[in-house]
Amino acid sequence: MDRDNNSDWGEWSRHVLTELKRLNTNYESLRTVNEEIRQEMYRISTIETNISELREWKSRVDNSLTPNQMVQLSEKVNELEKFKIKAITVWAVIQSITMIAVGFIKYLF
Repeated sequence: MDRDNNSDWGEWSRHVLTELKRLNTNYESLRTVNEEIRQEMYRISTIETNISELREWKSRVDNSLTPNQMVQLSEKVNELEKFKIKAITVWAVIQSITMIAVGFIKYLF
């Protein structure tokens, strides 16, 4: 009878150890999932903060400029950039012509 009792106890203790290992594995897996959820929550929080900042910026811009005014301003900036390129090109051509003329005059005299 002692022998049966010991074998039952040994079998029971193996069963308990197996269950404890399984529970530990499940616990570790839950910890991993929990950490992933925390990281995802942090990313979502960051995105929400960025969205809030963008909404505030848009509100301030809308109070300053209408979308139509923004388009007109953008067109004017593009026109000024084109004018700048043309002006620099004309200046470079005039400088080149002037340098050639000065060189030619020095060559002749």
